[in-house]
Amino acid sequence: MCPHPHFGRPFCCSILLFFLVRAVPALGQASASLALASPAAGTVASDVSRASPGSTAAGSRVYIADTRVRRAAESALQIASTQAATRRCQRVLSEFVDGGQPPLTARLNALKLPLQEYVRTVVFVDGGSLPACRKSVLAVTMPGSRVVHLCGAAFADVAGHSPVEAGVLVMHEVLHTLGLGESPPSPAYISRRVRELCW
Repeated sequence: MCPHPHFGRPFCCSILLFFLVRAVPALGQASASLALASPAAGTVASDVSRASPGSTAAGSRVYIADTRVRRAAESALQIASTQAATRRCQRVLSEFVDGGQPPLTARLNALKLPLQEYVRTVVFVDGGSLPACRKSVLAVTMPGSRVVHLCGAAFADVAGHSPVEAGVLVMHEVLHTLGLGESPPSPAYISRRVRELCW
């Protein structure tokens, strides 16, 4: 993990925890299945089951019970989605090559979704009780999974201090949901390129 350039805490993002999360989303519904090796990982299932449809912003998939964290997530998601509509921001998909994997642009094209719409298919849950979040990270995403765990109050604090930085974090995590790994490229480099191209 690399320190976040503005907040002095490890920033992000693809932390391999001891559980497997797989989301199988369709535009109208999402299902998440877990193979659990830690009780903390159950937050995915519990957050999704506790959140009512009325607790999510229109078009978003934010399943977080805590009002402050949910509002911070919805705001950051709106910012990221708006920026994702710009041609310049879409260039971020061709910035990264992940070993022998298809480029992110090819993965997104296979889904037949523009980046702005794809952002809205990602599921956001409260990961504040995960061990990784207790180590001062802001979000946890396994590459290729469409479930992003936001680190509760820590994420909400950053969003309150800098909404743009929260939007950068969301877009950073969206790249991981498309399969981008980390180290290389470093978390700081991913965030820097997202910031430069999308803001």
